[in-house]
Amino acid sequence: MHPTDFSELAANAFHAAFALARAHNARLILLYVKQPQETIQGEFGLMPPNPRIRMPEYSTDSASWCRRAQRSQSKRFVLHGNVADIILQVAKTNQCDLIVLGTHGRKGLARLIYGDVADSVTRAAPCPVLALRTSQTEAEEP
Repeated sequence: MHPTDFSELAANAFHAAFALARAHNARLILLYVKQPQETIQGEFGLMPPNPRIRMPEYSTDSASWCRRAQRSQSKRFVLHGNVADIILQVAKTNQCDLIVLGTHGRKGLARLIYGDVADSVTRAAPCPVLALRTSQTEAEEP
């Protein structure tokens, strides 16, 4: 399984996930998780989420990634919720053998402030996790 946010780090992890799936004739699951929009508490109560905020073009990006994967066994999911929780749930439900994801590799205060999805997933995953943080892992395009 490859959870993605369509960042450059995720694209590099996708290449590795695709290469591994191809080498082992395995099913590749692409997962995008949209986090719930946070509300802002102001002087006059809670502000509702802004309906004009657009989601990234995940449907276009993931469709092109699936085409690039050229695999009839590929699956694509777009789910809503806490990113780490959804990744773990999908991995368990689909009995994934490996999770390949990109990570910023944050440490110290940055990790405390921004959190670390890869760390949360690695600690609770039902299968091995391959967390990649540089473009040096990029595999050849098919």
